[in-house]
Amino acid sequence: MQAGKLRPLAVTGKARRTSLPEVPTFAEAGYPQMEARSWFGLFAPAGTPAPVVARLSASIAQAVAGTGVQARLKELGADPIGDRQEVFQPFVAQEVKRWGALVERSGATVD
Repeated sequence: MQAGKLRPLAVTGKARRTSLPEVPTFAEAGYPQMEARSWFGLFAPAGTPAPVVARLSASIAQAVAGTGVQARLKELGADPIGDRQEVFQPFVAQEVKRWGALVERSGATVD
């Protein structure tokens, strides 16, 4: 893209990317049902004590909020959020429900 050999048509999130502010979303381009995004998260094993989860959650949120981490992730084209566990957990549940239904409808299987 930077060399002018590719022209982005749209981004798949609900909002424009900070790294590509001139590129519209699919919704803005006339395809409101097209929404997908990449995300990363850290998970602890089931049964991890709540105080440990709370401490990890706070530490991760603090690290992601740091200017160095923010800058580096933005250089890589990410829009870092760093939500705490109480926000991330319902988000993950929603994503599992959403994409699980799609996988089920597709008939895809794991070999």
